[in-house]
Amino acid sequence: MPSAVHSLSFNSTSPEIALSSHTRADGTPNLLSEARKTVPITADTEALLDRLQTILRKLPTETHPRCDIYQKDTGILWQSEDFTWINAAPEGCNQMESEVVVTQQDREAFNEALQIVETLLQRGVAEQM
Repeated sequence: MPSAVHSLSFNSTSPEIALSSHTRADGTPNLLSEARKTVPITADTEALLDRLQTILRKLPTETHPRCDIYQKDTGILWQSEDFTWINAAPEGCNQMESEVVVTQQDREAFNEALQIVETLLQRGVAEQM
C-alpha cells in the first residue's frame, strides 16, 4: 500500500485546481483522506501544470497497477478534460514484477512530477466543510 496518493483535477474553464490527498502514517494499514484543497490558477500555477502534464504524458504506467514501478511509495492521479494519468492503486499494489520497464530517466522525471505536486499542495487552501 502506498504512503500517499495525490489526485489533481483540472478543467480549463475553472479558475482553480482541485487537489485531494490520501496519506497513510507509518505502521498503519489504511490511507486516510485529507481535506480537499484548491489552488487558484495563476501564470505560475499554469506553468507548473503545463510542466507536470508534459512529464506525465511521457511516463509509462501499468494498465492495472501491480507494483511501485517508480519506487517512491507515492501515487499521482491526474485528471483533465483530455488526459488521465495514474501510477498507483489507492488500495495498494502487489509486490509482483511489472511488465512495464522504467528507466532511471523515467524515475527522475517522476521525482520532478512529485516535486511539482508537492509545490501545488503547499499552495493549496483547504476547503471549508
